[in-house]
Amino acid sequence: MARAAAALDLLTFAYLSLPTRASGKPRLISNYPPRWTAHYLSNGYQTVDPVIARAQCGGCPFRWGLNTAAPVFQNSSSSCSMKRPSSASAAA
Repeated sequence: MARAAAALDLLTFAYLSLPTRASGKPRLISNYPPRWTAHYLSNGYQTVDPVIARAQCGGCPFRWGLNTAAPVFQNSSSSCSMKRPSSASAAA
């Protein structure tokens, strides 16, 4: 998977498979630092990650990033768009 990401000129990638049962554990394939991925999973960040929430909304492609001038998720389909959280409700 790292070779495929490099071929697409992606510096980092992550593939997360969420469990189908509450007692299951997520599976992660990533080239992020192991210390970060362990921290992410041990704190259950997958349950509040807006990228995960957007991916679960459907099969529409989407862009995400740190560009604060535009919504985090952009898509022409209204059924696949996600609003940027207000600054009062956004977590750091």
